[in-house]
Amino acid sequence: MENKMIANEIATAIRSEFDTLRDYFDKKERSRTWLSVKETARHIGLSESQVRALIRDNILPAHKIKGALRLNVKEVDATIIVGRNVSKRRLNKQEKLRIGDLA
Repeated sequence: MENKMIANEIATAIRSEFDTLRDYFDKKERSRTWLSVKETARHIGLSESQVRALIRDNILPAHKIKGALRLNVKEVDATIIVGRNVSKRRLNKQEKLRIGDLA
């Protein structure tokens, strides 16, 4: 019985440390403005090839910065919420409400 209590305490401590680390890295990534294709893929849960296909099909907005392909994290998030590329057109009132401060 005592071993089970100790194991539960250890598991709780490990979960707490893991949550702290995950929160730290989530905040660090959210504070970035520009993401690489690899970082964008991780951010939205797709493969790099899927992200490149979305960029090629003009669904995800991308920019060349010093020769490297970069994506603005706010534009990516807003595009996902609205469901279409928000950098190339005006948003209607309902879409603006959906994305809030991301625009």
